[in-house]
Amino acid sequence: MPGIILPIAQLKNMNMQQLLHTPSRACKRFCLFLLLVALLLPYQLFAKEVYWQKAGSLVNAGDYGRAYDEVKKLLKTRPDDVLLLRIQSVCLMETGYHDAAVMVLLKALEIDPDSVACQYYLGQALAYRGSIREAVIVLAKVISLAPESEYGRFAREILPELEALEDSSQAISDDNRWNVYLRGALSYDDNVVLRPSSSDDNTPTESLFFNYSFYAEIRWPDQKIDNSPLTIGLGYSLSGSEYEDHDFAAYDLFSQDLNLFFSRSGTIFDRFYNGRLDLHASDTRLGWRDYSKISGTKLSFQYNWHEMVASTLFTSWDNREYENDTEWAQYYSLDGDEYDVGLHNYIYLMDNNFIVGLNYSYRVVNAEGYQNELRSNDATLSLTVNLPFELRLYGQESYQQADYPEYYPVGRLDDIWTFYTSLQRSFFSDLLSLELSYTYSTADSDADYARYERNIFSAALSVYY
Repeated sequence: MPGIILPIAQLKNMNMQQLLHTPSRACKRFCLFLLLVALLLPYQLFAKEVYWQKAGSLVNAGDYGRAYDEVKKLLKTRPDDVLLLRIQSVCLMETGYHDAAVMVLLKALEIDPDSVACQYYLGQALAYRGSIREAVIVLAKVISLAPESEYGRFAREILPELEALEDSSQAISDDNRWNVYLRGALSYDDNVVLRPSSSDDNTPTESLFFNYSFYAEIRWPDQKIDNSPLTIGLGYSLSGSEYEDHDFAAYDLFSQDLNLFFSRSGTIFDRFYNGRLDLHASDTRLGWRDYSKISGTKLSFQYNWHEMVASTLFTSWDNREYENDTEWAQYYSLDGDEYDVGLHNYIYLMDNNFIVGLNYSYRVVNAEGYQNELRSNDATLSLTVNLPFELRLYGQESYQQADYPEYYPVGRLDDIWTFYTSLQRSFFSDLLSLELSYTYSTADSDADYARYERNIFSAALSVYY
């Protein structure tokens, strides 16, 4: 067998996500064994030195990481070896790097444009990546070029199923070009006004509130769909909250944001990367009155420098303008510029069932009112654990050290700790999600009025399409 193929009967009972991401492991192992026979037998017959044998054995054993490293070493002396590039593409597909597998096979086809085998593997890589329309075109070409070959025979077997999948699920270019996210939550907040525990004020501080958010995004062109060198997208979001207690109507929030982004994905040193530039503008109302207008930009670069580690370096700038800010602008105005730079790291363990996040950022606010100039160090530790019954447990602990160096009379330092945990369950192939969460935050400050404790309990329902 010339490739990794699901049985036709199994294909008929699977949706798109199952087809592309959850093939039978036993089936894949057996097919990989046959794949290696098809890949390597012609070279076995004619080559005295079986230079690919170790890599082939590692793939057959399911050790794709070591197989990839072995092929990478061999490619240093045989950079144009199409067989090695094909084995490398299999390793990339099996470890989830479908974009990288496509690029490797395109390189192999530059070296050998007439290779039916490379065309066949390219069709499979495109299918695993989610580019069904492109996969159909490539596999149809395989049938046209070599109808009597093993590649042509197996392409004929899976092509009708891919075409049916495309028709039943809409074209992948339509399905993946836009996304919509909607979330609603009912929450209880025991300290809406962040009142310090030492305060003598006995007025209410607790209330139920409803918060909501909506996000829609469209991408045109899309690098994965249109063979474009980059993706250009436009996103719109709105969010808000309304308190049940009318005493807190001044805290009701409504915000909307428009975002234009440019993104490019690829590989550097055979590792996946994504670079992205965002330009955004937002308008926020508090108590249904104009509160602030913010515009800015963000530049980020993600690099998967290890098969289990992804890191994102980012920097951003925002210009903030507040309505009816203050009569004493030079002392208390919040207007000004904010700068942020940071590094996010995520470590994926136990087949992605245990994810550790380690994030840090440094933030500077140059406000017109010198009392609000800020230097802040923010650090976050997060854990994500996939549990039985498709439950997901998430925990996050955040620390912020907020330094107001010009605060009268000798400066001010705030230490803010936040603990957040949630239990989530998804339904209907992640279309619907139910989440229960709890947030506890506490602040210690040189200023008595800025010390507080706060508890928030929430139940949320989300829809993603």
